[in-house]
Amino acid sequence: MKLRKARVVPIGWELAASRNNANNPATLQEIIDGFDNCTDQGTIGPASASNGDAKWCHLIDPNWILKYPDSQCRAVANGEIRLSSLSPGRSSVCVDMPSCIGENNDGVCTDGYGYCVQEKNAWRFRGDECPAQYASCLAFTNVDTSENAAYLVNTVDYSVCNQENAGCLWYRTNKYFDDAGTTDDETDDTYEWLPTGETYVTAAREDDWQYQDSSGDAQVRAAYPYVSDSGESYSYQTYAYEDRIYLTNNVSECGGSDAGCTRLNKFDNNLTLNTIQNPSFEEDEDSDDFPDQWLSLTAVASSTEGLVEGTPQDGSEALETDASLISQIVSLSPNNFYTLSFYARSNTASGVGGVTIVLSDEDGGSINTAGTSFGGDCTRLLSGGGYQVLTASQVTQSAWTRFDCTFTTPSQTASTAVNIIGNDLLFDAFQLSLVRMRMHLRKVTAEHL
Repeated sequence: MKLRKARVVPIGWELAASRNNANNPATLQEIIDGFDNCTDQGTIGPASASNGDAKWCHLIDPNWILKYPDSQCRAVANGEIRLSSLSPGRSSVCVDMPSCIGENNDGVCTDGYGYCVQEKNAWRFRGDECPAQYASCLAFTNVDTSENAAYLVNTVDYSVCNQENAGCLWYRTNKYFDDAGTTDDETDDTYEWLPTGETYVTAAREDDWQYQDSSGDAQVRAAYPYVSDSGESYSYQTYAYEDRIYLTNNVSECGGSDAGCTRLNKFDNNLTLNTIQNPSFEEDEDSDDFPDQWLSLTAVASSTEGLVEGTPQDGSEALETDASLISQIVSLSPNNFYTLSFYARSNTASGVGGVTIVLSDEDGGSINTAGTSFGGDCTRLLSGGGYQVLTASQVTQSAWTRFDCTFTTPSQTASTAVNIIGNDLLFDAFQLSLVRMRMHLRKVTAEHL
């Protein structure tokens, strides 16, 4: 008890002594070796347990240093021991003895003296002490440029990066004309990933894309000019998002003999390709309660359009409209049949709106669909440039209703805008896929003429 009071040993020593079996005592070394032997919950086992069953968990720390701490004596009184058998006087003892409660790295008492009620481990390492604000600071080396940089790792925004997509980078998918500095010699002309004279600034191109505004007018496609060493000017009109592929460090290298190799899946009744991105509105990486890959052209600043949970048709989210115009542009092939389908229901008795399909050519101009076939839950728009698939009178509050429209893409078709227009309507599970048409032909012979 005196050693514990003097902080030479912790109370764990007393607890270990009380748990030890007097008839078959464990040695001090056995008790020390059992310090890290604890239950699955990290707690001490029962006193009746055997030596190997967490009986000595966290009692005698093998790293404890037996040391008498720096102390003071603030009060002296007569003790119980006489000075001698011939004297009635008693020897003096210290009855108020606070000890140092904090030392610096040199062992000097810096935090004053007091009455310690709980000890904690302090680890001393060789080296210079660093301020707390530099915790997690690590140095990194760029494996591509060999440049060194140091960052506070606990302040780094990893965004969508994790160990599953380590090394993810985008690569260009198209090469562009390079005249090798001569305009009259075509033998040295090549196509390069970055032709001579072009300056590619990624940040300057991130926001460039092809779209139609709310009035249906097409945005003029941007041009990217560059001047070769010959002085000749060239340009192209391919946007950054159209000219990229993203690969992680799991990608494997392919040889020149593999150029053009593409995996193909057999098209049949059980396999369709949904060309709409985020069709069930489940993806919201930026957590803004609005589905990724969809564009809001809503003019009302107080609109509460966005994702809602509850009873979606598919997944865990549905899209709610509030005086909304929400759109996604999808690339289509000309001279084909496509089917657009989705589910809708009204959120209130006063829900209004619908879904339209507006076809466009490669310049974003509207296409007249007059004379082409269509069918399902749709009518041709009065402008002739697409189809109305849904009106609010066709939906109810009680249940989800599926709508579909099969239409033909004229020869000028490059894309379509799928527009969701409405107020107090819910939408889910969009799909736009190519339709496989089967033609049944009968052989005609002379006897049929």
